[in-house]
Amino acid sequence: MGVAFGRFVATPAYSAVQTYCIEHRNSWVLIPELTVCLTSGVPIECSGGVQIIDFSPELGEAGIEVHVNGITNPPYRELFPDQESHRSRSSNFWLSVVAGGPYR
Repeated sequence: MGVAFGRFVATPAYSAVQTYCIEHRNSWVLIPELTVCLTSGVPIECSGGVQIIDFSPELGEAGIEVHVNGITNPPYRELFPDQESHRSRSSNFWLSVVAGGPYR
């Protein structure tokens, strides 16, 4: 099990939850509809959920990070074979809002 995080590049779909992410960045409440998938479309299962930390009002687009907490499947060691003991940043993921919203 592991955690992956990195810069989040927003797509138009992000607008459905962006205000929520900004308002809850210091006291996160999970959004069950958020999923993270490999670029191949295979979902990444995680026990701790997906968190978007959005400081874009202060820092611009570079101020948004996504955290995938408690990666269980595919195993973390398969996703990051050379990084298992290090913090990992990867462009092999994309975030999908699969249902619901708007969040307030």
